[in-house]
Amino acid sequence: MARPMQIAQPVMNGMAYRVHGPILGHALELRIPATVTGGGRHAHRIDAPAFSWWETITHWQLNGGVWVQQVPVVGPVDQALGQNQTANWWRDRYANAAGEPQWNPAWPRNPSNGEAERIIAQNGLFWNIRVYDHPGMNNPRYQAVPGAPRELARSVEFRIRVGAFLIRKTQVLASSSRGDRQLMLDGTHTAAAVLRMLP
Repeated sequence: MARPMQIAQPVMNGMAYRVHGPILGHALELRIPATVTGGGRHAHRIDAPAFSWWETITHWQLNGGVWVQQVPVVGPVDQALGQNQTANWWRDRYANAAGEPQWNPAWPRNPSNGEAERIIAQNGLFWNIRVYDHPGMNNPRYQAVPGAPRELARSVEFRIRVGAFLIRKTQVLASSSRGDRQLMLDGTHTAAAVLRMLP
């Protein structure tokens, strides 16, 4: 018997890297408040809402003092195979609940995802599903031995859907002789709008 999962409005928290190191970018945390009511010992599965994480990535090259746009790349991060960090956070949403304060200390501390799903389905739980991403761009200016700026800019449009909820964000990064840029914006923005933000 499967137990339904109810979710509240997801929240996307984004923080620019404070210590650049070699990277311009952001640390993203998608927090999804989730509730499952316990179904007793016959419950073994949870019906979670549909989840999708799409990104549109566009690069610009600074050529002769002009930013030249390249062809955007669009793809679903959540369907990535293998060890894709962002996809794995969602796949392991039940096992990761063991690290949340609401997890009963009498339950296993390091359950498999399947074991944790069964425990939650039987006993119920309110917790925050957390999905992380760290979109960044190497910037030689901040290397241990600084190099010339890359004369490169990149925008990433995030379109993330969890059940009926839709989150749209746009990241803009630039490493150029005109200066650097590191923005995380609400909503999605056209290429023309992003171009006006570049240094």
